[in-house]
Amino acid sequence: MDIPGKYINEKDSSQYLELKPDGNCFLFIGSAGVSGYYEVKGTEITLFTGQSTSKGSIQDGVIVDEEGDRWVLVEAGGQASGKSPKCPKCNSDLLENAKFCSNCGAVMGGPASAPRQAAQQLTGDEKLASMPWLAGLVGKNLPWELYEAIACVAILIFLLVG
Repeated sequence: MDIPGKYINEKDSSQYLELKPDGNCFLFIGSAGVSGYYEVKGTEITLFTGQSTSKGSIQDGVIVDEEGDRWVLVEAGGQASGKSPKCPKCNSDLLENAKFCSNCGAVMGGPASAPRQAAQQLTGDEKLASMPWLAGLVGKNLPWELYEAIACVAILIFLLVG
């Protein structure tokens, strides 16, 4: 059974689960992502992300979670070859329509180090999603602008003290 790959939630295609061959995983739901690891025993899969554990069943490229939601394995471009687009910066597998790399946060559709102007055109959710390392620190109900304002105040304080 070939488990690693990207699984898209059938109900909401903006939600996905990436299972990596080394046993690590990345789960993106809403406007935040979280990293963790997974274990497979037979047809049972268990995700360990932060302090939570989720179980489901996996069979023929479909994961059914505890709530009954189906997560379907996506072949890049709908091809059976298994060849998926790669991030030009870190060489991670990408979804065909990815706007950013879920591994390093590079903006797609441009050079490996995307220009600042391209990053500024992202929506608040896309900015947050492009920084999976920040996902655990961010509450889902606060607007992105609040974090930008806090950062500006912190920079001003730093400049005034320095």
